[in-house]
Amino acid sequence: MKYFEIRQRDKQFKSLTSLTVEEFDFLKSSFSSKWRNFYRIHDLKGKKRKAPILNPEKDTPTLPTVDEKLFFILVYFKNYSLQEMLGASYGFSQAQASRWIKILRPVLQDSLKSLQLLPQRKGSQVSQVLTRLKASQCFQDVTERLINRAEDDTTQKEFYSGKKKSTP
Repeated sequence: MKYFEIRQRDKQFKSLTSLTVEEFDFLKSSFSSKWRNFYRIHDLKGKKRKAPILNPEKDTPTLPTVDEKLFFILVYFKNYSLQEMLGASYGFSQAQASRWIKILRPVLQDSLKSLQLLPQRKGSQVSQVLTRLKASQCFQDVTERLINRAEDDTTQKEFYSGKKKSTP
């Protein structure tokens, strides 16, 4: 995949990563510092170095830039494609794709955590996040799905308002 070409096509970029270019750049600010910290003390196999390197900004062979690393892990999470396919898209093996996913997953999680953008599981936590953010920054990624209708009348009333009908 050619990150710098895809970045120019907003619709394709968003379909591959779920982020706009601006959101990607915002996330990249945190991700790049987390990557530098990780790469300074770890090698590309995830093992600790004997001594920290002095130049953690040095390009890596398969995913040279921080932009490409972030793009790679976001494409993986958005599409959950087979590692074989993902590796082929980037011109390397499935083993290398697996290694990159293993390395970049915690870096991305740390970045999201430092920006306070990790998914929230409790309503009270979601409420705190929404009040902290401005209305223009708020978004929800929600999927509506059918549930089986309960046979008990009281349970039906609890879970079904009767307003929305499903189409056959």
